[in-house]
Amino acid sequence: MLSKGLNYVPHTNKINHIQLNDDIKRFERTLQIHHFFSNKNSKNNFIPKHQQAFSRNTSWWPTSLNSHITKFCQNLKDNTLQILQKPSKYNNLTKEEYSALTDLKKDKNIVIKKADKNAGIVIMNTIDYNKKINDLLSDTNTYTILQNNHTIDIK
Repeated sequence: MLSKGLNYVPHTNKINHIQLNDDIKRFERTLQIHHFFSNKNSKNNFIPKHQQAFSRNTSWWPTSLNSHITKFCQNLKDNTLQILQKPSKYNNLTKEEYSALTDLKKDKNIVIKKADKNAGIVIMNTIDYNKKINDLLSDTNTYTILQNNHTIDIK
């Protein structure tokens, strides 16, 4: 699996129905809000003070919805599910490779990183990796311990 490189992207047909539904609902809400406030001659352009923060309120929806947008989003969801439920001819992992990838991902005893100057892949024991990072950071010739947190100042 690692011979494919760190830029390799496995293709999967697994559908997260909840995520798909949430994404399309969020998209529909954006379209409905845009439509609701886009009519310049409408009374909808007046936003009461208590609703001015609707952009931060992700549960706020316009009081009147455009049925064409609702239908479009339902069709989008149906068509997306129909396409994703077809078996893929383009599965780029064998069952063994998928199993190996899953095992590598679950293994908390190893760290897989890109080598310096993209010279390959490095696999290290997690304990050794953390020790090496702490050794590097504790080098007082290279790093200085700050007495105060200057993050805000640097920002």
